[in-house]
Amino acid sequence: MQDIDQLIKQVLTEEEAQDLEQFDEQSILEQVAESFKGRSRTLVFFAIGDMLLLLVLGIVAVVKIFHAEAQREMIFWASFLVFALLGIGLIKIWYWMELNKNAILRKVKRLEYLVAILARRMTAKDSGKKA
Repeated sequence: MQDIDQLIKQVLTEEEAQDLEQFDEQSILEQVAESFKGRSRTLVFFAIGDMLLLLVLGIVAVVKIFHAEAQREMIFWASFLVFALLGIGLIKIWYWMELNKNAILRKVKRLEYLVAILARRMTAKDSGKKA
């Protein structure tokens, strides 16, 4: 993949290559930081808040399990813990899908940018022949 990127950058002007760098791959931390800046930042904040709430409730459930005196109470809190963990897992899966979606959108925008450059060059080339 790096070979192709190098070939593309060789063909582009220096300004176009600098513009193209904004679409380069990001680290996980950069992707997470970007997810808090995008359109769905409110939803991301809400999901992270829900996940933290479920974590606290799960910890409470663990404490209650060990302090329970009756078997029914233990089963109740264990079930509560399972549902809290399932909720955390589902939120994490959704969040990873959001990060993946953002990465794909970045790649599509990169491709659109390269196609726009190609179209501009072809238009300039065609107008140069007609003159």
